[in-house]
Amino acid sequence: MGIGLLKKRMYGLFLGMLVLSFAACGLRDDPEPVLDGAGDASGQRDSSEQQASSGQAEQLDKDVEDGRDGAEGAVAVADFYYMEHPYPLSAMAAYHYVINGEWIYCLESEWIEGDDVPPVPPYVSRSRISDGYHDLKYIVSDKGIDEAEVHFLLADGAGCCYLFWERRGQDAEEETVYDLEKYGAEGELLWSMAYTSEELSGMGSSLTGGLVTGDGRVFLHGSEMQGNVVNKVVFAFGEDGALQDMYVPDIDILDGIVEGKDGKVYGYGIAEKEAFLVELGGDGKKNVCPVLPLAVYSGHERGVCLHTEEGVWAYEPETGATELLWGWDDEYVQMNGNYVDTFFSGDGKYTLLYLEDGNAFDGDSYAIGKAAFVSLTFQDSKNVAPKKKITLSTDFSSETLERIVRFYNRYSKEYHVEIVEEGDENALTAKLLRGEGSDLIDVRRFYAEELAEKGVFEELAPYYETSLRVDREDILESVKKACTIRGKDVAVMPSFSIDVLRGREVFCTPEEWNVWKFLEMGQENRMFSEQNPEVLFQYCMGIRYGERFVDWEKRESHFDSVEFRRLLEECAKCKTYKASPGEDGEGLIVSSSISSIWDMVSDEDAEYCAKFLGYPGWEGGEARFWGEGMFAINSASNNKEGAWDFLEYLLSEEFQDMVDWGLPVRKSSFEARLQDRYVSPGRLALSDFLGEPAMPTETETELLREMAESALYSSFGGWNNPVWDIVSYEAAMYFSGDATLDETVRKIQNRMQLYLDEN
Repeated sequence: MGIGLLKKRMYGLFLGMLVLSFAACGLRDDPEPVLDGAGDASGQRDSSEQQASSGQAEQLDKDVEDGRDGAEGAVAVADFYYMEHPYPLSAMAAYHYVINGEWIYCLESEWIEGDDVPPVPPYVSRSRISDGYHDLKYIVSDKGIDEAEVHFLLADGAGCCYLFWERRGQDAEEETVYDLEKYGAEGELLWSMAYTSEELSGMGSSLTGGLVTGDGRVFLHGSEMQGNVVNKVVFAFGEDGALQDMYVPDIDILDGIVEGKDGKVYGYGIAEKEAFLVELGGDGKKNVCPVLPLAVYSGHERGVCLHTEEGVWAYEPETGATELLWGWDDEYVQMNGNYVDTFFSGDGKYTLLYLEDGNAFDGDSYAIGKAAFVSLTFQDSKNVAPKKKITLSTDFSSETLERIVRFYNRYSKEYHVEIVEEGDENALTAKLLRGEGSDLIDVRRFYAEELAEKGVFEELAPYYETSLRVDREDILESVKKACTIRGKDVAVMPSFSIDVLRGREVFCTPEEWNVWKFLEMGQENRMFSEQNPEVLFQYCMGIRYGERFVDWEKRESHFDSVEFRRLLEECAKCKTYKASPGEDGEGLIVSSSISSIWDMVSDEDAEYCAKFLGYPGWEGGEARFWGEGMFAINSASNNKEGAWDFLEYLLSEEFQDMVDWGLPVRKSSFEARLQDRYVSPGRLALSDFLGEPAMPTETETELLREMAESALYSSFGGWNNPVWDIVSYEAAMYFSGDATLDETVRKIQNRMQLYLDEN
């Protein structure tokens, strides 16, 4: 095979690896409990079955509410292991990797350079979950990549790996052969069985997965569409790989096969409203799951495992018996069930591949993939102490915030942080002023200055002085400044991203980019898709929305200054643009967010970094930053020790080195991220198609460092600034022609001075 064809095949393999693997696991969105109306193939069930199903569902709901665990007196405890991997695993098709209780096995391929280099056959690597030890060439085959391909891998609890190959004929007359192979714990070939297409009923190419039972049998399954008919098949092989039986499960959809108690194997299908299990070789009865699961797993002697939004249930299809093994929100589990990718049970524990939020593939080829593995066991409740609850109020709970809290809850053996999503900011403010509210407050969206002045937030200086995990000097200066509110050190920010304005072309330097240059450009050009004097005025008023003209210490207002009058006049001269349907409407300025060194470069634009201007300031361009959470301790809290434990953990080296959704705030962790030059093998393999990736230079590195050190904190709470409420209202009257400049300046000055006098 020529090298050109080989490159095309490798390119196709890489693109195929970008398919998320959730579909192969049977994951579905928006599960609904099956309370009634679930039916068989005819859509009908008798009243006794309906009552039984309804009773089961009600019991399941009660069990979730009670938080019952896998056995009486037992508590589910999850241990997390993190492993770096060249490809983010969620970017690989599910059949390219498999786990057991000890290893993850991955199908690997090498990129070939040079026309005279013979094709390298695919091989299997393995990495030990407990310590990340990497065995690169665990299985090496002599089958050439041009004549054979691995359809999928399987693994058992004894450390053996199974490969299912398709060997294509070299010409039209040569028959395709399918190989099922078993390799031992050291990678040695234990047996290999070859089957013709006829022996596999013409379904060999359609087999997409399988399982190995506890006693060593191998089951392979697959489906294919022929006309309007879906053909479904499961093949059973003995411990030696000999074909023993073939099954055609009587269900509309065959999503997979699982093993339950006593070595029974079931085919299962998850439809829109119901999930069915049918025992292979049994009486053909369709067992309807009491809830609609997101996924179904082999639980062996614990029965079939059903993955739901609440947690994982042990389910016995024949009797309908169910038992809640664990909930995702359990104190010692703390997982988002939507990110469970692969599941293995054996030796009294459950091993899960957990592709957590930031580890899911999002097209970023410039960060090394990370996989989280969870080893979940049950411990005697007498040895697992309940944690003390710490509450955290926010009015905007994001996936990243939830992930941050889960990280802490896994780490802490003493405290458990619970997010309280507040629907009414004013009501929460009133509670805080009364000495009530949660232990921790996310102050991103608050106008926190007034609350800090009134002593609502605990000062953190004494806590830093006694901390063994963080010194205040460990934190970036810009972040320390942002966390100091009205002269009081009261807040902690775990991570941040920088925002700048960038020109579509280079038309001035950042030093020249002050409010007057900005307004001059706005009077001559379309700066933004939507543009009017009010929009440009808001940019000029800066991150504090006009507090430049207020002396809080002296309680004086200076909106009658020459500078402010000129600002209003110049804004009023700016052009107005509205984006219309079908209109391009591109302005000269775009907004850019920077959360890694790779956001400083572009593969397409060599001048990308030179176009960073920042936001227009009074002395030149300014970078702004915002945080994923900004937390303060409620001074009225009775759990200040636990609240500080949470904040201290967020600033610890352990946590800061894990931050991959933004920039870490700890100086050492920030510098490590700044020097990261990792480019994924997949991106390098595509250099022939996409070009060589642009690498950050020392210039871009130093610029990002300077921006991080000098950036100004842009709080969402600025919208609630009383200064902006007054100024924006009166300025809008002037821009619309409903007030003169003198009237506007006088009203703003008088209203602001009155506010300062009253407060």
